[in-house]
Amino acid sequence: MAAYSFVFAAVAEAPTTNASATWFGTVVVIDNPLTDGPNLTSSRLVGRAQGMYVVAAGKDALSLMMSMNFVFADDGPYNGSSLAVFAAAPPSPRRLACSPPARAGRSCAWPPPGRSRV
Repeated sequence: MAAYSFVFAAVAEAPTTNASATWFGTVVVIDNPLTDGPNLTSSRLVGRAQGMYVVAAGKDALSLMMSMNFVFADDGPYNGSSLAVFAAAPPSPRRLACSPPARAGRSCAWPPPGRSRV
C-alpha cells in the first residue's frame, strides 16, 4: 500500500512573521489523511483532516488556533460523517472541543467509546 499524501501550505502571514521565532500571524491550510493506525504505508485510509491553523499567540510563545473537519470515508463505520473542531491548540498534550458529527446523529464523544485517547 502506498503512503498517503499530506497537504500543508502557508497561505498568509503578518508583516512581522519573518521576525518572529514562532511564525506569529501565519495561516496554514491542511488536507491530511486520517488512518486507522500510525503507519501511513500499512494503515487503511478512513478519512481526511481538512482545515486551517493560525499561529495566534504572542511573538515568543507558540499557540495555534485550529479550525478543522475530520471527514470520514463513506465505506467505514462512520459512513461519511464529519467531526468539526474549533479550539486553541497549544503544543503540549491537550483536549479539544468539538461539535457533534454532521451525520452520525449522536453527541460528540471523541475518541469513540472503547477507543483509547492518543
